[in-house]
Amino acid sequence: MSESEKQYELSLMLQTEEIYPEVLNLLKNNGASALHENALARFKLAYQIKKQTAGVFTYLVFEMAPDKVSAINRELEVLNGVLRFLIITPPIKQRVDRGMRGPRDLKPRTERPKREITTERKEPRRESGEAISNELLEKKLEEILK
Repeated sequence: MSESEKQYELSLMLQTEEIYPEVLNLLKNNGASALHENALARFKLAYQIKKQTAGVFTYLVFEMAPDKVSAINRELEVLNGVLRFLIITPPIKQRVDRGMRGPRDLKPRTERPKREITTERKEPRRESGEAISNELLEKKLEEILK
């Protein structure tokens, strides 16, 4: 990476897979060099976006001069078939040299120790409306106040 270039991550939601090469050409024509391209994944959308109920999601990491990012932003806004997009600068920890690890490559979380669940109760539950004797009530109050 040269000093004048900066790393960016572009997340895309597209109508179809055929639009992806157009996006790559757009980046290439603006002087971007792709460092990592993620596989395309088809998703059913939770809500309609531009009257579409399904879309293709992908992300890629690229390098380019910061002054050209606004041009890419404008061109992606008017490109037919791009439902949503987001260009960010990845955090320093996650910067990519030659590739980016996918979510399946990450280490699994350490599991918390499981607590033992017991169904036993000290005293059986009383049905609502059942009367409690004064002696039992006094005994309970003494236990609570100790």
